[in-house]
Amino acid sequence: MNIKILYHGSNIEVKNPKLDMNVRPLDFGKGFYTTENYEQAKAWAIKRADRFGDKPIISKYEIDLDKLNIKEFKLTGKEWLEFVCSSRKDINLTYANNCDAIYRTSSR
Repeated sequence: MNIKILYHGSNIEVKNPKLDMNVRPLDFGKGFYTTENYEQAKAWAIKRADRFGDKPIISKYEIDLDKLNIKEFKLTGKEWLEFVCSSRKDINLTYANNCDAIYRTSSR
């Protein structure tokens, strides 16, 4: 097992994420966004809560990566940039449609 802890920051608790929820083009395509960084999720939760007048909530997930088809980008580069630009234009790349998750390693 290859378990990873992921967080989602919002103004509501999300027990069962709906992966096709977003209807607008975003940086990484349509889907449910998470992070390994608790502080980043906390910052997003605070922004959402401030915007909607609620309290910040951070949902936590334990994911077995061995059970997912993952597209991983190493650092930042041409392929990553093409993916982000395509996602913003709502152009689905073939490999993205066949993935359970898109993952980018930190550039730091």
